Amino acid sequence: MTDLQQKQVKMTKAQWDFLGKLGKELGDHDGRGDHSKLVREIISAAATKWLESPYVCLLDKHMVLVTGMGDVFYRQEQVLRLNKKRERLPCSLEIKPEKKKDYLEACPDKDEASWFKSRWLLNYFAAWHSRSAGRGLLLDSFVDHDGTDNKTADLLIDLGPGSVVTREIVVGLDEFVQWRGAKRGDDRVGIPIDIPTRNLEVVVIVDMDLYRNSPLNRDEIPDLQLEFRNPENARFEGEGIARDRWNPLDDPIVGRCTGKRSEPNTTEMRKYLRELDSRIQFLATQTAANGEVVPPEQRSRLLKATQLPKSFLYYKLRWPSPYFGVEVCIRWEKAISVR
Repeated sequence: MTDLQQKQVKMTKAQWDFLGKLGKELGDHDGRGDHSKLVREIISAAATKWLESPYVCLLDKHMVLVTGMGDVFYRQEQVLRLNKKRERLPCSLEIKPEKKKDYLEACPDKDEASWFKSRWLLNYFAAWHSRSAGRGLLLDSFVDHDGTDNKTADLLIDLGPGSVVTREIVVGLDEFVQWRGAKRGDDRVGIPIDIPTRNLEVVVIVDMDLYRNSPLNRDEIPDLQLEFRNPENARFEGEGIARDRWNPLDDPIVGRCTGKRSEPNTTEMRKYLRELDSRIQFLATQTAANGEVVPPEQRSRLLKATQLPKSFLYYKLRWPSPYFGVEVCIRWEKAISVR
């Protein structure tokens, strides 16, 4: 074994106790608590992911709008650093399993593939040799005309290690919201952390017109809430994973805008809405490398669906070091169907 170098590691007593408990559960424990071996394993695993992953994410920004009609628009900007030379950058976005079932229940007497395709208002994938989408050199762009419940792209970037690329994804889904009957429940959007990531930012805005058939008045509609799930869709109990003293979420910004000028955070949230709307309006008339982003006959449908809300619920979070393999979810009260 390579000679070990002895250096000090300073931790609180609570951290030492936590490591001792974990070591005992994993079988790495003696009378003193074998902290050193466990610390080496944990640090090595985390560092290896960062250094050996094909690419890592330096900044991960997500913006989600749920409209009053139940449509959902989503934009992601990921600033990636390549650890290895790459010719292609994969992209993928899949409709969540419970939504597939919901869509199929509403499917008329026609083939399922055509029905799923008709639900997509927009799908656009792009890679920029820049730290921001829409700036610098556009390396490649793509619209998936064939995917049904899963839209994918394999963008040509052809860059070496150390290069910085921004991956942009913009999508719109018709009636993504899961409506309810008499029972109460929650719907959600989930952001999976499936590559090593730093600086996660998520903004979710839900138009309060979604609840126009609700027996609740607007003051009674619950605020948006945070939850965490693992890759198998099992929900974490509570938010303890986000309250680690050394890696906590920033205090989230949660509330509602009802149109009053004095309401806090209104200006910031409307800025996010305008930026999303501007990007969608621009892309609606553009051409990707493989064809028109939105066919002319579908543009009016898309632009009609993107009407910005006058009153809305919002949730914004920042997390300096989100955990690999965790899905960050924002949930909202399900609304009574308007169909």
